[in-house]
Amino acid sequence: MDCISQDAKLRLAAQIALLGMITRNVRAVLCRREDETIRIRCVLDGKIEEVDRERMEDVASEVISHFPEVNMINTSCESADASSANPVDEGWLWVFLRAEE
Repeated sequence: MDCISQDAKLRLAAQIALLGMITRNVRAVLCRREDETIRIRCVLDGKIEEVDRERMEDVASEVISHFPEVNMINTSCESADASSANPVDEGWLWVFLRAEE
């Protein structure tokens, strides 16, 4: 019997994977599990560069290593400026949220 919930396990795995991966343009990172799929969503300031996508793919590789039962992991990067409301939908778990001034 696990002592930790699946949501907590996913949050911890994602936060560990994000160590050293957060750059100044990252506003938020969210994740969710849907059956045998994990989704990671990165919200960035300004234009999304290829290096941003590559960084999230590296994060995804680290996260999925904690879940041998998961068949697929999807990442997405979206752009939103600081004046936008924090994007959250039902079922998403916050793993990083930048303070906005």
